[in-house]
Amino acid sequence: MPRELPGLYFDEEKNRYFPLSSKPKELPQPSQPGNDASRENSSDSTDGEDSRVDARRSRKRIQKRGPWAVTSELRSGPSYACRHRFVHEFMHGQIASTSRVHPVSLPGNISSFCVSDAGNRLRCAVGDNKGWLYQVFSIGSGRGEAWDELGYIPRTFDEIRSRVLTWSHDLNLGSEISSIHNDGSKFVATSLGPVCKVIVQDIATHPDRSFVLNFDTRKVADVWTSYLDGPSLVMGARKKAVFIRDLDNTMQSFISLDTDSDVFAVQKDKDLVYAGARNGSLKRFDTRIHKHQHGRDLLSGRYQEKRSSITHMGLVNEWHLVVNGINGDLDMFDLRFSKHGTPVMAFPGHVNSFTRELGFTIDAESDLLFAAGQDARLRAWSLRTGDPLCTPTQVDRVDITNPFGTVFERHVQTLRVTRAKDEVMLWANTGKDLLVYLLGRRSRGAPNFFRTV
Repeated sequence: MPRELPGLYFDEEKNRYFPLSSKPKELPQPSQPGNDASRENSSDSTDGEDSRVDARRSRKRIQKRGPWAVTSELRSGPSYACRHRFVHEFMHGQIASTSRVHPVSLPGNISSFCVSDAGNRLRCAVGDNKGWLYQVFSIGSGRGEAWDELGYIPRTFDEIRSRVLTWSHDLNLGSEISSIHNDGSKFVATSLGPVCKVIVQDIATHPDRSFVLNFDTRKVADVWTSYLDGPSLVMGARKKAVFIRDLDNTMQSFISLDTDSDVFAVQKDKDLVYAGARNGSLKRFDTRIHKHQHGRDLLSGRYQEKRSSITHMGLVNEWHLVVNGINGDLDMFDLRFSKHGTPVMAFPGHVNSFTRELGFTIDAESDLLFAAGQDARLRAWSLRTGDPLCTPTQVDRVDITNPFGTVFERHVQTLRVTRAKDEVMLWANTGKDLLVYLLGRRSRGAPNFFRTV
């Protein structure tokens, strides 16, 4: 009897050992005639079971899981990826059922709005279409709280509701306020018009002082938008983007980034500036080049072919860019393959055909994209899947308690998201009203506007 050696087999005909890899495959044994019928029956039953399983899986994909279904699946101990997906779906279902809202009266027809985190309070400012810049003042208990100061409000929803918010004239820039930004250390506001102005306030070192930047109208005019990134500022202007490297150094000249069309949307990521223009072009500029430049075209003229202006942009992570076209397109692109112009994800249902002043914001922590439509509706999508939040079963033109089931009197011009403790608030500006929504929370006795399974 030959010995068994690892990795080898013994060929009795040739009376020697060979590697297992060279061993010939054994032929299948012929089936017994009497077992054919039973095998056919078993295969039929297996096919039937597979079809039923596929049907159940397809129904699960079609139906949206409600909170109870998601909770039960979480308790069953699925894999980490499944738990992560279930939590994502559960959170978005809660946000879709939001019904807690607090309306705030505004001083006039507001064109721009900004609210941002400032430690244990929020800093809030608005600008109107006549060039006035307003600071908020909250009237409350008078106990000397941190937000009892011009320009600041409480961080939490209940504290905001408990106070009366009033507005104070701060400064007039001569033309419509086109953008307002605050990153905690600097406050910047820009004006739209042939004679544009930029007001800058250093909150960290000199909160009681501000200065105004004036530009030669032959070089910079019509500032439509801006993006504040630390000490640097990018502005979208007539026929170009304007890059100011250091706002603390007012003697430093700016850099012109030519686009040959008015710039409606700008973004900055480290040393790179993205500019979306009226003619649909999207260009990327490298700010390490200290001179006049024309940039690099991206997306292969996708929006130029559609004759769609680029109105908003948002960076999701290191490689993905969400682009909003004035024709209603809302897509995500991978910047590593930006030459092809093919989106990696589309967000269906956005409504627009010609309006530029529509709200747009991204909440990266919740993986949510919010956008206001020309139909005076507000919608949200998952940045992971591209799916919209649960569709409302009814749309109300009067009740504003749910942001996704309401048709507002006017379209939403500005959207912002703030976070405080375990609260996420969505701020929506509709012109003369500012609506503060506590996302994921429902008021007592609020109707369920959304389908759950």
